[in-house]
Amino acid sequence: MKEPLPLSSPPGSAALGVPLPCAPHAISVSLPTWQDNVDWAEGNSNVVDVMSTGYPRFFIHRSIQKLAKICLESLKIYDDLAMLFPTARTAEECSSYLIRYAQNKHPSAIRVIHFGLFCASSETCDSRAELHLIRFPPDIWKLAKSFWQNTGMGISSRYADRILQSLTNDTKLVTIDRPLNSHLNKFPGALKEKWIVKCRIANMANGGDGISEAPELGKSHEEQQVEGHHSVTANHVFLYPTGMSAIWHAHQLSLVIGPKRKCICFGFSYTDTIKVLERWGSESITFFGDPNANITALETYLLDAHVAALFCEVTSNPLLQTPDLPRLRELADEHGFLIIVDDTIGNFINVDVLRYVDIIATSMSKSFSGSGNVMGGSLVINPNSQHFAFISEYLEKTFVDDYYYEDAIVMEKNSRDFAERVRTINANAEAVCEYLRMKSSSFAGPLSANPSSESQQFVIKDVFYPKWVTRQNYDLCRRAGSSNNFGPLFSLTFTTAAASHAFYDTLQCAKGPSLGTNFTLACPYTILAHFKELEWAAGYGVEENLVRLSIGMEDKETILGWVKEALEEAEKFGENPRATVIS
Repeated sequence: MKEPLPLSSPPGSAALGVPLPCAPHAISVSLPTWQDNVDWAEGNSNVVDVMSTGYPRFFIHRSIQKLAKICLESLKIYDDLAMLFPTARTAEECSSYLIRYAQNKHPSAIRVIHFGLFCASSETCDSRAELHLIRFPPDIWKLAKSFWQNTGMGISSRYADRILQSLTNDTKLVTIDRPLNSHLNKFPGALKEKWIVKCRIANMANGGDGISEAPELGKSHEEQQVEGHHSVTANHVFLYPTGMSAIWHAHQLSLVIGPKRKCICFGFSYTDTIKVLERWGSESITFFGDPNANITALETYLLDAHVAALFCEVTSNPLLQTPDLPRLRELADEHGFLIIVDDTIGNFINVDVLRYVDIIATSMSKSFSGSGNVMGGSLVINPNSQHFAFISEYLEKTFVDDYYYEDAIVMEKNSRDFAERVRTINANAEAVCEYLRMKSSSFAGPLSANPSSESQQFVIKDVFYPKWVTRQNYDLCRRAGSSNNFGPLFSLTFTTAAASHAFYDTLQCAKGPSLGTNFTLACPYTILAHFKELEWAAGYGVEENLVRLSIGMEDKETILGWVKEALEEAEKFGENPRATVIS
């Protein structure tokens, strides 16, 4: 069985700013105290300046920052800023976004510049190493950063490192006039790895474990032997550099169905999914809150609305809710819109949503990889969808492979034991959640339906976990044959802010952004995702002091020990604190 990647030190003592895991391309970073997270969200230099890395869409990797500076200096530009993209198309998208939202600030100063690696000895440019820079004035940095974060289409840190390593006295970056459409698919080795990943995902979408032998590279739908009940082949799977890139492209596809139609966000979804629906296309409509209560409101809205697509999550982040997918499918068929589901938290091994949806979007960076050292995303197109012909034709015309080949190689290696890892983590997460639920006031408190006979201090209000949250809906799309397939993620709310902070600070697991890692990872989700809209988020049940945990593959008793120790400390800060005994 695959072991979790080692951390730089025992998880709970990992210093502020240390990469998690301790790897050059780690996608999380240690934020060991509650205050560290607040300082990061506020942009305080005491935290920001010591961050060696961060989640790649929120923190631009140091190698990318270095390469951008080199590019600007080569042009003798010292006053403007830059972001780097892997293809001309993605750079042009960023340019269009900045011009649209910059409110007429310096439109002529926003420029796309294309680079190639020029080798003096051979007098040729490396066609596999293009780089596309968007130049902009410093006063729209936050706007540029929002594009980087929302779309996930920026250059990979591995790609930046490769170019940096290629720069020698003989090889330099030069501007070019005619970039290729995509240069990232010119590596035969990467094509093989990408094909294996696509076959693995197709197998799981059909109900398998992703371990069947991949068919010969490039075989057509008809030539591939398909096992399972959905008839998905590798040709129905599309890979992207991040999960948000996959969602952004799915949204772009939905806009073509009806440019003036609206998109719906159903359920309180991940923050950047909400932003993508808000900032691109026509007006988006949100149905947050309880998904069952919102079905009636949705039915009423659809009576005189024109909708292109409905986006939702199985399960949702961070409240772990599941919508009634069979009913949503009925409404979609009646009104002619797409259903696009993000199954990142549920994942292919635990849930089977394809029977109800047109497209599945997944962040492969999370559980599929598990190792926390590579980004990636995917779309799976349902071949049985009534919209399949349109979706296929659109993607055939527009899809550009901009998934960097070294990332694809790492992703293929990491995902080989995906199913085995998921089942270990499922069992660990269920054990931890069962323990915590018995300590929650909503389940075992004096006013609950199951009051505990023991006299205890209840500092946990609720445990949000698919086993108890919208369970009936979850069961409708849950894979059969397993008793504990509820996934790695759960969230806790507390009776006091002090108890929440004490619990988080005392936890001895890794603490930082992201989820789905092979090691247990905790974060104060609302602080990181909604710091500037805390009251708004709280209105939908996403409380400011919520703590989210993604359980890993450590020994079950070790994880339980961390949680018990943290809870004991939190109980000192409840509404009726325990008396401190001084001997």
